[in-house]
Amino acid sequence: MMRRALILALLALAWLSAPGIMGRGHSAELANVARQYVGLSEQRNRAYLRRLMGFDPVRTPWCGGFAGVVARRAGVVPPAAFPAARSWRSWRRPSTCSRNAVAVFRGHVAIVTRTDGRWVWVIGGNQRNGVTEKRVARAKILTCRR
Repeated sequence: MMRRALILALLALAWLSAPGIMGRGHSAELANVARQYVGLSEQRNRAYLRRLMGFDPVRTPWCGGFAGVVARRAGVVPPAAFPAARSWRSWRRPSTCSRNAVAVFRGHVAIVTRTDGRWVWVIGGNQRNGVTEKRVARAKILTCRR
């Protein structure tokens, strides 16, 4: 029991000491960070994604987990329950749906890379069982957050 508590404490310390983790970061780099993962597949890259997010992407919906990893790598604190897509609905503050915003859909979350009139391009995890960039209708977005 003591060993487990020590391990959890060390993991928490490592997470908190990551750059920007105490909230000093901003979302200016989310799209660039997300783009580094485009092409990963939950089947071919299962072990890597499991290490990255801390859970099995084949058995668990992982769009929120991916968004959390991207946020942390960009120096931004994700919501406490970030693996759940719905937790992003109240994250930080509402924003326009422009580059680097987090777009929240019904049951999905992704990073906005660009917009064009009624279309928004997003990079997200668990899109066609991988990390992909896709075009979605702006009307499908519930909220964008920054």
